[in-house]
Amino acid sequence: MSKLSNLSSTLDNARTILGRKNSFAWNVFEQVNGKKTSSQIAKILEKQHSNVSYTLGHLENMGLLTVVNTKGNATIYQKLPELKKLKFISRTGTTASSKSSSTIKKPTILPTYVKLSNTTNKVIEIGQTHGISNINQDWIDSLVILNFMETVCSKFLMDHGIPESTVRHLKWEKKFSEMQSILFTEAKTANFSIRTASVSFFKSYNGMRNDQDHIAHLPSSKIHKSDLDLLKKNLTTLIKTVFDEHKKYCPRI
Repeated sequence: MSKLSNLSSTLDNARTILGRKNSFAWNVFEQVNGKKTSSQIAKILEKQHSNVSYTLGHLENMGLLTVVNTKGNATIYQKLPELKKLKFISRTGTTASSKSSSTIKKPTILPTYVKLSNTTNKVIEIGQTHGISNINQDWIDSLVILNFMETVCSKFLMDHGIPESTVRHLKWEKKFSEMQSILFTEAKTANFSIRTASVSFFKSYNGMRNDQDHIAHLPSSKIHKSDLDLLKKNLTTLIKTVFDEHKKYCPRI
């Protein structure tokens, strides 16, 4: 694919993510210049700081923005170089001849995951008001993944006959050690190979989970995009090892 084609694809993808003209995402995106903080953008747009902060984080996760600097707890973003002059282009305008075509494009609809529930929005807003700036969508996503990892482990152990009353009182490290032992034993019996790293390193995530649960207000506990990306990849590895591959050599479970 040529560089021109790549650029066109990047621009189209950005417009799809930002949605309709004058959408909240577009308004926030247009204010990003590598200098303004989320608080400053919120003041300019006369919008809630929590909504602006979340949208900036979402646009970073989607690859439209990058972090350029920080001021205290505030993160400053800049647009990707190729998106600095991005303009809205209507996708719904049609001519008389095009209306008869079967390829008329429907208006772009923003995906539901960019919308926050009232409860989540309120929690983030309270956090921002009281200086707990790490309470954002990345924090929420990381906690969902980390707690789901433990849930996966608990289900695996209970599927293997360990009583709920026992599993309930097992510490994180013990749960994953027990699951690892069972996996390796069953795989060896079935002559199936499991990489040690596919399971063993999950025990180390207890520290991260505790940080997010108990001291998320500290700067050292801030979740970055790279942290979240790694969590997503490792969750995929865990599911593949514990559910998908396991069914191949131990179908009775």
